[in-house]
Amino acid sequence: MGLPVLVLACLAALGGGCDRGATAATAPLPPAGTFAIFYQRSGGFAPSTSTLIVRPGRHAVAATGGSRAGENRVDFRIGKRRVLALEQGLREAGFASIEDPGPSGCADCFEYEIRYRGHSLAIDESEMPSRLEPVFAELESVVTAHAIPPNA
Repeated sequence: MGLPVLVLACLAALGGGCDRGATAATAPLPPAGTFAIFYQRSGGFAPSTSTLIVRPGRHAVAATGGSRAGENRVDFRIGKRRVLALEQGLREAGFASIEDPGPSGCADCFEYEIRYRGHSLAIDESEMPSRLEPVFAELESVVTAHAIPPNA
């Protein structure tokens, strides 16, 4: 299955729409086994793609493409501690309250997309709120740890 098909299938599985009724301060964290997220970084000066999809049960897929390491896709189970760290980071950043800024027109910027608990955000690096930077760094570190070969 190609990366675009995988991404579309996982987007459909995670669902869409925004739950504007829950706030970061009042939304309870689901059990680690029900954690689900879609993350993708694409673009840049030398276009590449990093994708992380976590489904309930901590089943994860990390994929990369367009880099000098080539395309790679790895299925694995993400650890409970990592899930809890991601949930805490998203909560502390107030992810559910961040509005999608729309297109920026930034040339050669990395573009990010994240879907979590019914809220989605598409943003480029020029519009990235500083409170989200640690979350995106954590997500990217998961992709790097699993999908990028050590000799790349």
